[in-house]
Amino acid sequence: MALTLQHFDTTINNIIVNRGEDYFLDGLVQEFEIHDNNLYTAEISGSSVYKVRVNLKKDKILEYSCTCPYDLGPVCKHVVAVLYAIRSSQEEPDQRATPTRKRKKNKAKTQEQKMNEIFAKVTYEELQEYITNLITTRRLTRRDFIMSHAHLLSDERDFSFYKKEIKAVLKSVAGREKFIGWNKTDEAWQRLQPFLDIAQKTFHDSKYLESIYVNLALLTNLSDALTNYCDDSSGNMGSIIDIVGGNLDELSNTDLPEATRKILFDLCTKIYKSGAMDGWDWHIHMMEIAIRLSKTQSEVDKLSKLLSKKREDNYWKERIKILNLYLLQKHGNPEEYKKKVQENRHIPEIRTNLIRSAIETKNYDEAVTLAREGQEVAKENRPGNVSTWQEWEIKVAQQRKDKPEIIRLAKLLYMDWRSSEQDYLALMKENIPKTKWKKFRGELISELQTEKYIGSQKVMSLYVKEGMDKEILKSLQQRNPNLYTIDEYAANLQDKYLKQLIALYARGIYQFMEEKVGRKYYKAAVRYIRKIKKLGDGKLSQEISAELRSKYANRRALLEELDKL
Repeated sequence: MALTLQHFDTTINNIIVNRGEDYFLDGLVQEFEIHDNNLYTAEISGSSVYKVRVNLKKDKILEYSCTCPYDLGPVCKHVVAVLYAIRSSQEEPDQRATPTRKRKKNKAKTQEQKMNEIFAKVTYEELQEYITNLITTRRLTRRDFIMSHAHLLSDERDFSFYKKEIKAVLKSVAGREKFIGWNKTDEAWQRLQPFLDIAQKTFHDSKYLESIYVNLALLTNLSDALTNYCDDSSGNMGSIIDIVGGNLDELSNTDLPEATRKILFDLCTKIYKSGAMDGWDWHIHMMEIAIRLSKTQSEVDKLSKLLSKKREDNYWKERIKILNLYLLQKHGNPEEYKKKVQENRHIPEIRTNLIRSAIETKNYDEAVTLAREGQEVAKENRPGNVSTWQEWEIKVAQQRKDKPEIIRLAKLLYMDWRSSEQDYLALMKENIPKTKWKKFRGELISELQTEKYIGSQKVMSLYVKEGMDKEILKSLQQRNPNLYTIDEYAANLQDKYLKQLIALYARGIYQFMEEKVGRKYYKAAVRYIRKIKKLGDGKLSQEISAELRSKYANRRALLEELDKL
C-alpha cells in the first residue's frame, strides 16, 4: 500500500509514528532542504546524525531512505520526522506545529546551484581561509584534506603508503575506545571516500598500479577492522568492501601491463597466503582474482600449492574445490574439467551452473534431472535447500510452458515460507483458468488454515493480494488483534469498512490499557485515540478518553497524556 503525505501517520506502525513526531516537535529535524525535483533532504540530530531523503509526487511518497541502521520495519522514526517536517512546510503558517519556514518550490535553489553561485564569486583568499578554519576547528582534518588531494603530492604512493594512511583514518575514528561502534561507521565511511575517489580516478587515468594499491589497502585494512575492532551493523564498511571488490574485478579484467599484472597477482596470493582474511569470502575473492590473472606454469603451480592446504570446515572445502575447478578450466584439459565438474555436482554452486547451462542450451530434461537430484540430496543433508532446486525446476516448467507443472511447483513453493524468488500466488493465478481460480483459491485457503506455523500469516497475505477486504475484517474481528496488527491492515479497511476499523481500534485501546503500564504506553494509547478522531469519530474518542479517566483515575501519567488530547 503506497504511503501518502496526508495519511502516512495512520498507516505506519504507531510506535514509529510516535517517536518520529517527538523528534519533529523537539526540533531535531535540521538542514531541511527542498530541491527542484520534489526531493526533500534533512539531517536528524539524535544520538547520532542521520541523513534522510524523501521523494514526492504530489501527495504520494515515491521513495525514502535514511542512513540509520534501523532494520525492524520499512519506515524508521527519522523518516517519519522528516515527513512531518514536509507536511508542516506545506501548511499555512498558522497551522504549523513548528516554525519551519515554507519554501516555494519554483523559487528554491538546489544545493548545487547555491554552490556554483558561491564558487563563481568567492576569492582564492576567502576559500583558503575557510579551509584553514575548518582544519583548525577539526571539522575537517588535515589528513582528510591531504588525501582528497593526494594526486598533487610528490610522495611515492605505493601499497604501504595507502595502507598506513587508511589505518590512521580508522584508528582516528576508533578514538580512545580503540573501537568503531556502529554509530561511528558513518563517519568512517565519509572519511574513506577520498580513497575510493582516488581508486576510481587512477583507474580512469590508466594509473592501474596506484589503483591496485589503494583498493588492496582498503580491503586489507577494513577486513582487519571488521575482524578486530569494528561493529559494522550499519553495513557501511561492508559497502566499501563491495565497491573495492568490484574495482578489483574490473582491474583484473583489464589488459594490464605485464609488470602491473604480476604485481597484482603477487599481492593477491600474498594476502591469501597470509590468512589475514581467513573466514571471510574476500579471502576467496583474492584467489579468484589471482586465478583470473594467472598466465605462466610457475603461477599455476603456485596457485595449486596454495589450494592444496587442507581445510576442516565443509564450506571452505567446497570453496577450495570450486577454485581448483576454476584453475583447471583456465589451464587444464577440457575433458578432465568436464569430468571433475560432474564428480562435484553435489556442490550447490556447481549444480546451479550446470542447470543454468542446460537451460541456456535448451537441454530441459537434463536441467530437470539435475534439479530433482538436488532436491533428493538436500532432503538428506540440507532440508532447507529443497526449495532452491524446486525454484530451478519451475523455471524449466516456465520455459516449456508446462502449466500443470507450473501450478504444482508454484503451490509447493508458495506453501514453503522460505521461498520468495517469485510471486507464486500470482503465478498460480496466471496459469489457472479464471473460471476455476475462485474454487482453487478457496481450497488453498483451507489448506493454509491447517498449517500451524505459517498458515494465518499466509492467509492474511493472500487476502491482501486478492483484495479480499471483507475476509481481512472478519479475520481481525475473530482474532481480537493488538493495535499494531490492526495498523498493518488499516489501509485495506479504511475505505470500505471505516466504522468497523474504528471499532477494532477502540477495542484494541481498552485491551492495550489492561496489559500495559507506563508513560510510553499511555502516549501510544492517546495517539490511537487521536487516530480515531482523525478517522472521523470524535465522539467515540471523547468517550474512550472519559472511560479511561474514570477507570484509571489513579494513573497520573495517563491523565497527563489524556489532557493533551
